[in-house]
Amino acid sequence: MDKSSSVLRSVCVLTGPVVYFCLLLAVLAAPLNAQTTSSWNGGTGNWSVSSDWNPSGVPNNIGSTTFSVNVTAPNSVVSMDVLNVAIDNLTLAAPNFLTINAGNTLALVSGTSANYGTITNKGAIVLLFGPNSGLLPTLNNYGSISGTGGLNTSPDGTFNNYGTFSGNFNNFNSVTNNGLLYSSGESQNNGALANSGTLVNNGTITQFSGVITNSVGGTIVNHGTLQNDSLLFNDGTIYNAPGASIVNTDEVTGFFVNTGTIINAGGFNNADAVFQGGTIDNLSSGSLINQGINFLSVNTLNNAGTVTNFGRFAQFSAVTVTNSGTITNEGNGAQFFAGILFNSGMVRNTVGATLSASFINTGTVNNQGTLDSGPFTNFGRVKISDTGLFNVSTNYNQFAGSTVVNGTLTASNGAIVNILGGSLSGGGTVNGNVVMGGTMIAGTPHNPLTFNINGNYSQNATGIFTELISSKGNGLLNISGTAALAPGALLNIQLVGGYDPKNGTSFTIMDYGSEKGTFTITDPYFDHGKQEWVVSSYAGGDGDDVVLTAEAAHVVTPEPCTMLLVGSALLGMGGYAKRKKASRAR
Repeated sequence: MDKSSSVLRSVCVLTGPVVYFCLLLAVLAAPLNAQTTSSWNGGTGNWSVSSDWNPSGVPNNIGSTTFSVNVTAPNSVVSMDVLNVAIDNLTLAAPNFLTINAGNTLALVSGTSANYGTITNKGAIVLLFGPNSGLLPTLNNYGSISGTGGLNTSPDGTFNNYGTFSGNFNNFNSVTNNGLLYSSGESQNNGALANSGTLVNNGTITQFSGVITNSVGGTIVNHGTLQNDSLLFNDGTIYNAPGASIVNTDEVTGFFVNTGTIINAGGFNNADAVFQGGTIDNLSSGSLINQGINFLSVNTLNNAGTVTNFGRFAQFSAVTVTNSGTITNEGNGAQFFAGILFNSGMVRNTVGATLSASFINTGTVNNQGTLDSGPFTNFGRVKISDTGLFNVSTNYNQFAGSTVVNGTLTASNGAIVNILGGSLSGGGTVNGNVVMGGTMIAGTPHNPLTFNINGNYSQNATGIFTELISSKGNGLLNISGTAALAPGALLNIQLVGGYDPKNGTSFTIMDYGSEKGTFTITDPYFDHGKQEWVVSSYAGGDGDDVVLTAEAAHVVTPEPCTMLLVGSALLGMGGYAKRKKASRAR
């Protein structure tokens, strides 16, 4: 078998729009004798008219002659009406026009072609190295190529765009965009697609086995679907518009490397590996879903939309995630490791999921799984559900807002739960010491519960313990260590559901290991002043309980001797007034 037949067979295994062109290559396999330079005479006409060319004859690589075609005469308008045309190369000068009619194919098989004019492609342009071609085919576009047809590069073809290209492409070798490239319809990349200009996708770009590189200064604007099954490197800017999608799949090996900027207003779905060394801005309409085992971030993620992690999201400890939207760490085995998380939105860590971050929270954190935190600063709302485990290794500092513990909050390595403002409530457990300068509630609104502290409880002068009492029970603060009440520590009693306890009814409100100090009751009187609350014992029950008792209000009644003295004084003042009046009359 000769060399030309071997090359022909290798080209014929290509899939897609290139297959039908194998018949044309069979003709091209004839040995070359000479190349003819064919020039358009000017004016408007059809490619098939011999007399419009110099020398006369229709340029098409059939037989022993090949053609280098020039359409350089000013104001030339050429309509390619030949089914399949193969030439070595083409030069189209400005402001000339070439239209490739629907169903027709222009194959450029050798050397460099250059377009400075306008090509309207309704058929197909193929860059395909012929068996007897001397040079690999290259098409440089400095003008405009547009239309409903496609551009196909073979494993040896190269397309360089410096002007404007609009259409679909199938790349098996090299496409480089330094201008403006609009992709419409269905495009495929199995070679090298490099962009340093602007690439706008209005259709579908699917990369099966190639490499897409968006260089520094390059911009990809996606209004359709960009699917990566291979390698995608972004050093520039990618904007994913509302309703558009970027999909990094695991069908082969989807590896997405970002050292530039991704602005996502649509959907970004990762099922394999993302290395994030640049910036991702997920806008309010944006959705970022990670289902892969590796979403590694060493730089900033700003989220105003939704981020949902089903896989593993890992960020270096010194790097920030800023969230004003919703982050959900979803399901068994999901792992979300952030550096510093500034949250003014919602963070949800569901059952079976693990989240680790240092927090500054002014929004809402809802933990049903396991949450491990370094420094945690709260100005917002934290809810630890009954299945939730919340671990801090440095102080849990709350300046405002609320923390509801129905699961477990653990402060280890000498850390404390430091409530400087806001409230700590629920019916769960704190493992560690609690310093209360805000409001402590054993229970949730209208629902008294037992709140356990496996450690010490210190309530300072600004702290308030709110005791909830209902007909079904009362709140209990169960402290394994020392309960220390500073002078001025307040006790606020709230009756729930219209409950009115009888006089003499007692409630154990605190159980401790040891105790010092006393409460000041904010408002001891209730039932329209007829009853009052009294801390009847700080060593009640089995000697380690604080007991609160409802009693009849103590009304102070003046003693009889006091009334006699008051009456005598009034009589004396009356006699003195009469004598003074008589004296003035005289």
